[in-house]
Amino acid sequence: MNINPFRKTDSGLKLRHAHIDWLKSAEHTHFLTLNFHAAYAERSAFKPMRQWNLDVRSRLFRSGKFENRPRDELFCFTVFPEYAPSSGHLHYHGLAYVTEERRDWFVKCAPSLWKSIVPTGTCDVQALAAAKDVSCVAHYITKLTERPFSYNGFIVSRMLDTPSS
Repeated sequence: MNINPFRKTDSGLKLRHAHIDWLKSAEHTHFLTLNFHAAYAERSAFKPMRQWNLDVRSRLFRSGKFENRPRDELFCFTVFPEYAPSSGHLHYHGLAYVTEERRDWFVKCAPSLWKSIVPTGTCDVQALAAAKDVSCVAHYITKLTERPFSYNGFIVSRMLDTPSS
């Protein structure tokens, strides 16, 4: 039996609520949109996403004062795939956490780091002001998690880590 990855499923309806609760239970500081503006499949998006994750960590946290802190206390994110209705191009919406010492720098650096990896792409970063913002964004970014391509294709930054990263 083949399941259409773009069709809502009963399990997806339940998973959306679970994803929203999970996102709201963690601290987040930024709303992310990572666009490719080109024909990327979810499989081919994994490599640039991993490179961006590594580049952000390298640029923001190379100082010795961060070396003994766990990665997720410095920077982490969760993103969900979406396809633009007009172009069919893949992009991701997500929530990120950045340690307080580097939040302004993240807003300045993240877009150019993404652009250096995905020349056709754009990265939009919005700081979140309150828990209400996190709740609204969690609902927005999970709007398609009722569909298998989204609930099977979401990415948590920990998934991009390699043993040496």
